[in-house]
Formats: sequence, structure tokens, C-alpha cells
Amino acid sequence: MDTSFSDEHARNAINRDSATNLDDPCSFSKKDDKSIKWDVIIAGSGPIACAYARTILERNATAKVLMVEIGSQDSPVIGEHLKNSVKYQKDLDAFVNVVAGALQRVSVPVAASGVIRGTNPKQMEELNLGASAVTRMVGGMATHWTCACPTPHPDETVKNPIGDEELYKLLDRARKFLNVNSDQYDEKIPHELVKSTVTTALKEHYGLLKEPPTAVAIPLAVQRRDDNPSWVTWSGANTVLGAAVNSDYFRLRTETRVTNVEINGDEVTGVSLNYLNGPDCEVSVKARHPIKISLSPDITNGIQSHPLWPQWKPRVDAHHERYPDDKLDIPFDEPDPQVMIPYTRDFPFHCQVHRDAFAYGGVGQRTDPRLAVDLRFFSRQELNKESRVEFSPLPLPVESTPQLGPPYPWVPGVTDVYGMPQATFYVKPSKKDVEEAQRRAISFTIHKSLNLYDISNRMLAAMTLIAPYLGKYILGSTPMIMGTTRIGHVGEEETSVADPNSKVHHFKNLWVGGTGCIPDSTACNPTLTAVSAFLLLFRLNLE
Repeated sequence: MDTSFSDEHARNAINRDSATNLDDPCSFSKKDDKSIKWDVIIAGSGPIACAYARTILERNATAKVLMVEIGSQDSPVIGEHLKNSVKYQKDLDAFVNVVAGALQRVSVPVAASGVIRGTNPKQMEELNLGASAVTRMVGGMATHWTCACPTPHPDETVKNPIGDEELYKLLDRARKFLNVNSDQYDEKIPHELVKSTVTTALKEHYGLLKEPPTAVAIPLAVQRRDDNPSWVTWSGANTVLGAAVNSDYFRLRTETRVTNVEINGDEVTGVSLNYLNGPDCEVSVKARHPIKISLSPDITNGIQSHPLWPQWKPRVDAHHERYPDDKLDIPFDEPDPQVMIPYTRDFPFHCQVHRDAFAYGGVGQRTDPRLAVDLRFFSRQELNKESRVEFSPLPLPVESTPQLGPPYPWVPGVTDVYGMPQATFYVKPSKKDVEEAQRRAISFTIHKSLNLYDISNRMLAAMTLIAPYLGKYILGSTPMIMGTTRIGHVGEEETSVADPNSKVHHFKNLWVGGTGCIPDSTACNPTLTAVSAFLLLFRLNLE
């Protein structure tokens, strides 16, 4: 396959005149003497890929780094969060359509009416991860992600081969890469009202637990703008990449597919690229049950009794002076709340109370957006090796290719719309997960004599207890579950893809990154953990 690029192909690249004339590079492809040569080739352009590129160039400013992205560049700033547009910060419902347009389902079973282009004839509906989707554009999912970066609970890092002390150091570095802050919504009226209301609900229903849950601000990859504090800048892949984007030794190729990795023994010697004019399929295990709540007027009616009312009153008075017909004590420019209930062993869920832009995120004309929040509960699931993703090969040998002879090359049996091997899911809940799901409808009961709760009930009971404190239900969406690949210890080649440094087993110079590398069953958002895990490899001397 031709791995060189014409001038026409270069129109989508940044730093277009750099890197191709540099001396003493490693081989880009040993099949073609005319091919471009690079030191590091990165497939994908999301936060983990950008963390890798940035760290490489910080350690070796003259390392030639090629980043290859199967999707297009859809914003002037490469990998920028699309919600930074004032339009979407003013109208989050409009951003729902942006997210819906960006997501592509990973595996779509064939409809009973016949085969449709892009479907997977091997996929059984009952074993599919129907809501699992990917975003193919520069920046990946980070162009529209929630930006929530909670710290994982120790229960969520049990199988992680990185030691706890080192992991926490890496998490701190990842926070700096992503620009994570927990104070950007402090003292904002909706945020403080929702946090205090959820705190009341938690104290009433869970106050007797040994490790009771608490309502806190979500650690977010976001920063309020200095020039106009009404708006914020959400972190994207560009935030992680930082100044590396300006390096003469960095180049991004868009709409380009990494079709093949060329291997010589235990070493990668190059890659074959196809200019398209696709993919890193990241899978994690999680059950999510989102519920949308229309906030009760009682919450806003009680605003004057809130401890921060003296600080809020001038803003509220100014709002009513300008809009005398508005009955709500929430100015129009107040941001949405950003509250979470962290995972604990006695409350084994991660909950976020905020607004988000997914299929269930739009409220349309049903209610004032100032009175709408999402309750998004995440739970862990038991790790089950029978739940897996496969890329099935074309059966070989075949009569039409007798000249190949053994050993036969691996050829995908089914490809996706980008011509890449099609992922097929085989996922079933474990017996334990089924039993827990059957107990979800049981209400929490207080055993006063034992001073503890019967916590045999699960997530839905918790949601239905907390939600009425906020208001009435608006129809939400179905659960979404995702699978995972993983890193593991040396010697765990049968149950993991890569070692603790993210280096693929049996290879000297091939690494893998992404949320799929997390080896544990997790409830919290995975991006922070994924970035921190990938940064571990830089303990090594890669110069």
C-alpha cells in the first residue's frame, strides 16, 4: 500500500511543510523507499493519543511524531471541544444534535428486512452492546465529552497493575494535562441549590451508613473564562496536546486509515496507510441509567433561605428588574449545576446531577431549561471473561487463493463502513449482575437497632429516593453498557493485551492506550484514569 502523500493529501495536515525533510529518522515503512519516515506513529487523536505526543515531544523536542486520524477535522482548533461555542453554552439542547451526529454505533445487527450497508451480519441483538458508539473525528469523544474527571475509588483499581502510590501521582499529572478543576461552579445559584438539596436527601436516607455518600462538585476539565466569566472553556484533545501542536516535528494526518501494522518478529517496522478524502474502538464496562428531572418550584422558592442568599440577592434583583415577568429567581446567565455523589462501598454508585447533551439530554419545550437536570447513575458490573468483543477473520484457505499457502494472512470476515475489521460483541450479564438487578426495586430500609442500611437493593432504588427531592421525572433513556480491553501484569498475556506500561505483550515498540485499557470494573468516568495509566510508560527512558 502506498504510504506516501501528495500535496493534495497534505491539505488536511497541520505543520504541512515540516518533518518530511528531517535527517536520521526511523523507518516509516520499509516496503517503500519513497515513503515518509517518522520516529513515532500514533493512530488516533483523542486525549490519550495527545498525551503521548505531548510527552514524547517534551522529552525529545526533535522526535518526529505522526498522528493519524481516520476522521476529519471539524473545528478550526484541532481536537477542540465543540461545546466551547457560545451558541451551545447558551442552548445545550442544540448540542444534543451535535453529539448525535458525531456518534456512530460500533455494531449494528442486520435488520430482519434485509442486509443494509454498514450492518454486522454476525451480531446477535441479544448479545450486542447496542449503545456502544465511537466518534471518528480529530479529538474523538473529547470533542463532546462531559469533562467529568472523578478520582477512582480503591474498589475501581483492584486489578490495575499500577501501584496505588504511583497511580495517584499519575492521576495528578493527568489532571494537569486535562486542566481539571472543582471550583468553577462554586457560588453559582443552580449549582449550590442542587448540591444542598441532594445533600439533604442523602442525609435523610443514607446518613446511618458507615461510609455515607456526600454531594460534592464534579471535578471537571473546564475553566471559566477571564474575559467573560459567563462562559467557560471545556477541555478537549487540544488542551492535552498543548504547545506540541506548534512543533515543527509534529504532523496530523486526517481522513487517513491505519490499515496494517508491519511486523518483523517482535518489532513494528512501519504501518500501511490509506488516505480516505478507520479505528480505535475503545470499550469499557459500565451500566448507566440516566433520569431527567424537572426541578420542583419548591427548590427555587427556597432560594432566599439558602446561606448564600445575601451574596446572590443583588444578582437576582438585577435579573427581576430587567425581566419583571420572570417568576424564577435564577438569572438567565447562571450556569447549570455540576454536582456528583462519589462511589463508596456502602453506596456503590457514581452519580452525576447536572445537564448533559445526549439523546436524553434535550428538554425542548417541555420545561424551562433552568429547571432541568440529569440524574446519571453509574454502577460497576462483575468482570466476566465470557463477555467479549471479537474481530472474526475470513475463513481460510479458500479455493480462490490457493497460491497463498500456509501460513495464511489474517483477513477480516466483516468490515465496517471505513473498511476496518468489524467488532462483534458477545455480552451477557453474570449471574450476580442478574440477581442484583432483580433486587433493584427493593426500597432502602433503616435497621435502627443495627444502625445500618439493608443495601441489598441497587441503583434504581437510590435514584427513585433522591429524585423526588429535586422534582418530577421527565422521560430518560435506556441503560448503556460498554466492554473493555485491559492492561495487566507481565505473565498475564492470556487475560490482558499489554503490560503495566501499556506496551503490547511480545512487542518491543508497540503501545496501546485508551479507556479500554482499564482492567477493572468501574463506575466513575474513565478518561482521567485512562490518561494516567498511559503516562506510566514515560517512566522509561524513551529518548
